Amino acid sequence: MISKHFPQTEKILGTKLFSELTSHFHSKDYGAFPQYLKENLPDIGTRYSFIPELSRLEYTIYTGQTHYEKFIPTLDTLRPLQIIEDSSKISLSLSPNIRLFKSWFPVWEIWQESTNADETPDLINLDLQPKVKKPYFYIINQSDKGPNAYPVKKSIYHLIEGILRGNSFSSVAAKLYAHKEPIVLTKALNKIQSLRLIDNYQIDQR
Repeated sequence: MISKHFPQTEKILGTKLFSELTSHFHSKDYGAFPQYLKENLPDIGTRYSFIPELSRLEYTIYTGQTHYEKFIPTLDTLRPLQIIEDSSKISLSLSPNIRLFKSWFPVWEIWQESTNADETPDLINLDLQPKVKKPYFYIINQSDKGPNAYPVKKSIYHLIEGILRGNSFSSVAAKLYAHKEPIVLTKALNKIQSLRLIDNYQIDQR
């Protein structure tokens, strides 16, 4: 059952090692498996340093598939903001299928490479060392055809994060973009729309 949640983790580790590890994992909470791997995986500091993060990504994808909701993104044209304060006129909601993921490893690229491989994937062309200065920021969006992930800038990641937490668009925008030109926030909105993540967009014309 657990291999259903972590197929790429199993593929990279190999069935023998994966089975040995899972035989000692007794929690019913599969979300705890990545931490278990971090604490128990051999060669964690060298060969398999990215594996706990890969398994965390897989669990994120699995839960996204389990709770998928039919979603049609808005195609409304987004008007450019003249000043940052114009964000107070905007009402915005996002796809219910968004999952946020942040990691020091390029786990989405690793996941893709493994998914496309028939056997143990060749990861030689990927940089498997953790980033030093800033992590990778991913927006994972589940569709009826499967998961998609998009690497985004830190500011866009936190803009989406704030909205998903139930904060108003204006309050999040004011915090993140207060000292930037309005065009920067407009570009962020356009980026989010280009990823087909906006559920509803309204602007008060008064």
